[in-house]
Amino acid sequence: MLTFIQLFNFSGRGSGLIRPGIAGSVGGLIQLAAIGIVMLTMFPETIHAGPEPTPEMVRLFEESNSHYEKKEYSNALDGYMDLLRSGFVSAPVLLNIGNCWMASDDPVMAMVFFEQGLLLEPRSPALKKNLEIAALQAAEKYNLPLSASPEPSIFRSLPLDSWGMILAVTLSLALAGLSARNLRLGRIWKPGGILESLAVPCILLAVASAILFYLAMMEWQSVRAIVTGEKVEARFGPVEEAETAWFPARGTYHEVVSTRPGWHQIIDSGNRKGWVQSDDIRIISPPDKALRYGTLQPE
Repeated sequence: MLTFIQLFNFSGRGSGLIRPGIAGSVGGLIQLAAIGIVMLTMFPETIHAGPEPTPEMVRLFEESNSHYEKKEYSNALDGYMDLLRSGFVSAPVLLNIGNCWMASDDPVMAMVFFEQGLLLEPRSPALKKNLEIAALQAAEKYNLPLSASPEPSIFRSLPLDSWGMILAVTLSLALAGLSARNLRLGRIWKPGGILESLAVPCILLAVASAILFYLAMMEWQSVRAIVTGEKVEARFGPVEEAETAWFPARGTYHEVVSTRPGWHQIIDSGNRKGWVQSDDIRIISPPDKALRYGTLQPE
């Protein structure tokens, strides 16, 4: 496959991005075409919330809402979970599930679903506020330090596809500026165009956007989990016979660094590592691991 640089060099003799004469104009046209390619290829995969709701899903959602309004939280929770198992995953459903757990006096499970809802709608005021309330209640109930709930990362303020859009736009502007300069040197573009004058700033902006996109991608791809089990033991190995390394408290956040069948290795803020059973934690990111509802419980 030809790289962009090879494509540019193919447009004329010599090397470099800028050439006078007809070769320069051809190179500029190729760069303009490259803009379209960039716009099509730079976007990361969008988080899909599931299929469009069927009439049966709508009926189940409304029925679950009715149970919730009647304070029949167990029935409401069953209905909302049936929606997830059917493949319909949406922020409102995850918000309502979290509210059911809050009403059932389990703020930790509420935190799990509020966090998962924020994967779909990172800027939702209701999800953010309810997560904050649930974290405070969990800290009070389980005597946890408030630091156990990490501050939201700036990179999670936007979905990953939005960061990709920013990168694609800035990179396209940079390529457009280079194309404008090439076309002018090819004598088919008037000098002093705004795209040409903005070429260097746009290149610098594209570099900064690329760095931000990389950091956002690392943040969104990190595997994070909340401890939901009671009296959880983090062991030195992924077997029940291994010695206990420490005791992760219910409601605390951890990063998952490794996985074995039935086990996850987690690391805490003090860099302590330990293996816990999969049933004792709930994955809250990234989306492809947290939003799996084809079985009775997310992985």
